[in-house]
Amino acid sequence: MDMDVVFAPRKEPLVPPRYQLMTRDQLHKAHVEAVTEAKKLLEMTPVLPEREPRGETLRHDEELDGYLEHRMVFTNISMNKDNRDREVVVREPTGVLREATWEERDRMMQVYFPSLGRRMWLPHMLTEEGLLPVLEAGRYGDILDMACLQCEPDSEDYIRVHRTVYDRIEVEGAYDSLRSTRHFGGLVWYLVQQERIVGLVKDLVEKYLWSEGEALVELYLLCHPHCSLASSTDSTPGKKLEAFCRHYSLGQLLAQLATCRDSAADTVLATQSIT
Repeated sequence: MDMDVVFAPRKEPLVPPRYQLMTRDQLHKAHVEAVTEAKKLLEMTPVLPEREPRGETLRHDEELDGYLEHRMVFTNISMNKDNRDREVVVREPTGVLREATWEERDRMMQVYFPSLGRRMWLPHMLTEEGLLPVLEAGRYGDILDMACLQCEPDSEDYIRVHRTVYDRIEVEGAYDSLRSTRHFGGLVWYLVQQERIVGLVKDLVEKYLWSEGEALVELYLLCHPHCSLASSTDSTPGKKLEAFCRHYSLGQLLAQLATCRDSAADTVLATQSIT
């Protein structure tokens, strides 16, 4: 967890800095509080399966055909209802009465129970046409923040945007762009589910993040217990990362792991000889 990234400056109203003299104990307490707050800020964004389509026809009143020129939307706005369970129906000019689609429901919820910062329509930045220039600018975190604000976590647009960004990050090897943000967990989970963690493992080993690499391989094996790697992996703690590198013929990473292990062993022996 990189505290400088977690608490990086954001585009907010400028507030003058506040300086305070502290004792060593007060400084330690402030540090603990900052770490606690950072962990809250790094809580992983929701990952849900895409919701099933809605819009089932409830009835067709032929006598109402042509009575209206536009659709009419009827929404249950009772205060004791959860927004996901509210009845929202649409009367078509043809006389058909049907359930509202998810897009219609989302707009009605924004009318009657608005979410702060959310727009009535999907911002151009999150459309397929508007997403490309923002991706080329490398603003992956901004895109995902916008998707979390504007879309429901099981909506088609939310899932599409996240998958597009994750695919781009994997191609570019830009894993650092999301590290120490709340979106990194979603990226890892997506790559594990897609069985495409080789690039991320390389990145972790090259940055000497071996414990994170070991945890990543363990997660991969938990999600894919019947893969070819599982049958050839040593169950000894700390050996799964090495087995992964050997399985995928990552010789350079194996050599790096071996060198670092030898260096660590030499350090331990030197310490013991001194003591």
